[in-house]
Amino acid sequence: MFKSKLTTTPNSLLYHGRLDNIPNHKLSSVRIFVSSTFSDTVEERDALIKNVYPKLREYCFKTYNIPFYYSDMRWDIQDQSTDNHSTVDMCLQELDRCCRLSLATNCVILLSHRYGGQMPPARIKQRVFRRFASVLSDDESALIDRWFQLDENPVEPVYVLRSIDSTTREQWKENKKQLQNALRHASDLCLLHKTISESEHKEFHISVTSQEIYRALQNNDQQPQRMVAFFRELKDIDDLDSKLKLKFSDTDEETQKLLDDTKTLIRDALLPENVFAYRVNWKDETNKNVYLTKFQEDFYNVLKNQIDYHMTQTRPKDKLYEEVLEHSIQCKMLDERYCSRDDILEKVKTFVLLNTPQRPCTIYGKSGTGKSSIMAQVAIKAPKWFENPSSVSIIIRFLGTTPLSSDIRQPLISIIQQICIIYHIKMVPINDSTTIQGLKQKFEQILIQIPTTEKLVILFDSVDQLQ
Repeated sequence: MFKSKLTTTPNSLLYHGRLDNIPNHKLSSVRIFVSSTFSDTVEERDALIKNVYPKLREYCFKTYNIPFYYSDMRWDIQDQSTDNHSTVDMCLQELDRCCRLSLATNCVILLSHRYGGQMPPARIKQRVFRRFASVLSDDESALIDRWFQLDENPVEPVYVLRSIDSTTREQWKENKKQLQNALRHASDLCLLHKTISESEHKEFHISVTSQEIYRALQNNDQQPQRMVAFFRELKDIDDLDSKLKLKFSDTDEETQKLLDDTKTLIRDALLPENVFAYRVNWKDETNKNVYLTKFQEDFYNVLKNQIDYHMTQTRPKDKLYEEVLEHSIQCKMLDERYCSRDDILEKVKTFVLLNTPQRPCTIYGKSGTGKSSIMAQVAIKAPKWFENPSSVSIIIRFLGTTPLSSDIRQPLISIIQQICIIYHIKMVPINDSTTIQGLKQKFEQILIQIPTTEKLVILFDSVDQLQ
């Protein structure tokens, strides 16, 4: 018996016309962002570049004919980004890009004993900045006034950290730590007095690496098979000389708690098979080399498994899936360009809810007047017009935009197939000899098998493009 409740697998949602997790364009590569602290993970990241990434690149190309890319921002930060305090923004933008564009894994985390660099925020809300000024000493207030300037252009004005140039570089080196301490002190006092929120307080204590991790977890909230984490513990860290220990550890009581909290968050969010932990005697070269070999093997295998999973399980290689995906991406793109035409949408809504039999609703107008964008809006909003949105499925075709939508025959075939999948109807046989009249009859036979408790909205855009 057919059940109207939508299943939540990506493919099922796509066939039902739900676009929430549809990319803005067709994905065609694997892109991973490597989030790690810097000085203590050099050996691992060097090994990945030398031994693992080339193998993954070769595997992706030979197996799926797709490219493999990695982004390790710890190697690529330019002086200009440091001078204008855009380092954090640049890292987060690249992370978002990998999350948005990757077909499979998009973020890999490497953590050990370091919490990572903590930078003064590049922007502070005006409201928060003023609260800080009220709790700081005169010297501390003068310091933050020296380095921050008000920007009233945003909707909510912010104080922006001044850029560094040749005339201020030495002063910045002297003041950076003092400024950071003053901001943290102010945030602690304001949190104590409940004049700022927990999240606002965190902005002045969180490391760059943790910001990346929190962002990646947020981006992959519904997709746990796109992240991997590697934790390394040095069993002999207390036996290292002071210089080497400083390289591998940077925590005090506060940052150790923040690091522990970050690791706990990762373990709670990721599947167990995507979290790896190692205990190493770093001074023992043999033990260290065994660890590095195991790390590289685990890295390659888990990424290969995730790539295989997404390429074979969540992205089936069939013409129907690809066709529906293409039109869904087109729909999402048009929605982003939509200019409000609520009057027309309301008329379409009225027509749809009246359920007028044997009569289509036609939207017509001159080329370039936004008809396609309106169709995209109908596809997105129509389920919410009904009392039970989960019982509503949307099928849309932007005719002429794909090779399989340039004549009436192919769209009709793909729509019949999509309806069969949505409602678990036995697929009707269709071959090259099936005539248009035969397709019409099969289409009608399929429609009458849709449960009466279900609603189906079929949208054709640009019927004039049919050959």
